[in-house]
Amino acid sequence: MAQGYINDRATDYYSLKSRLMDGAPSRQRSDHFDVLNRHLRHGLVTPGQLVIVPNPYSVTCSLEEAWLMRQAEAISR
Repeated sequence: MAQGYINDRATDYYSLKSRLMDGAPSRQRSDHFDVLNRHLRHGLVTPGQLVIVPNPYSVTCSLEEAWLMRQAEAISR
């Protein structure tokens, strides 16, 4: 099950990704994280942004992840 995380402070994208993905994920999981979070700038993630943390056992987009992506894009706007 994917999870939503509300970023609480200005954070570097790659640091946040590493922390939320528990270190060094596989290339597929890393790419999946990037796809799910395309609404974020790959520089600085601002406070209040919804970050989607994918299911650790899946590399394809689920209905739940698609719903979270729509919500995250609306928040970013």
